[in-house]
Amino acid sequence: MLIIAAFTVYINITTYQFYEKATYEDKLAPADYFNESQILIGTKEEGYWTQSDYYVLIPMNQKPFVSKFAGTGSMRPLFDEQSNAIEIEPKSPMEIHAGDIISYKLNETDIIVHRILSTGTDNEGWFAIAKGDNNPIDDGHKIRFPEVNGKMVMVIY
Repeated sequence: MLIIAAFTVYINITTYQFYEKATYEDKLAPADYFNESQILIGTKEEGYWTQSDYYVLIPMNQKPFVSKFAGTGSMRPLFDEQSNAIEIEPKSPMEIHAGDIISYKLNETDIIVHRILSTGTDNEGWFAIAKGDNNPIDDGHKIRFPEVNGKMVMVIY
């Protein structure tokens, strides 16, 4: 079973503005979750059913879901409150790596979406340290695997 994420591709050059003070050499890139052979892109003309011009297929066993974001600015310029994303539910901590962007439960009502700086283990088990790309310091605590809500695999502008 597959989920179809249908969308028309629009490129907005202003989305890619970089701020003068930003330095990107210390930013980690997310690890590949899908290899190239797992990414299918097609059109109606190629015989694929879809409601728009383009689509991407993500297997349902990855438990994909759509995410929206609050306007905190912590992850600009990568995404903001006008962006959407597709996340998957990681099955184990082994699927989460430095550079990946995850959503996690800060408390009963707040979900944070930030980039993983590092992972490790201590006497309580696996943990991750995260930070918003636009924040000056990390989130200030260890994120445990049960707190992880999802791992971002696609941003849709």
